[in-house]
Amino acid sequence: MAAAFFDRKDTKDLATAVVRGEVPPPCGSIGTGKAKEPVWTRSYCLAFIGRRFDAGAADRVVSEDLADMV
Repeated sequence: MAAAFFDRKDTKDLATAVVRGEVPPPCGSIGTGKAKEPVWTRSYCLAFIGRRFDAGAADRVVSEDLADMV
């Protein structure tokens, strides 16, 4: 899924997708000057995907009661 997630035809299309909230903004960069490139960590992308596609997550109350697991 990650390949399709970032599979964009050019950087302008990627930037537009970031603004629309379809892909997360870069979490960092590698290099200096003109050689600087954006990077995304796997965990950062998975967290973004989880928040984006699990709309009810904010409404649910997380229970850490061990009796619920039995």
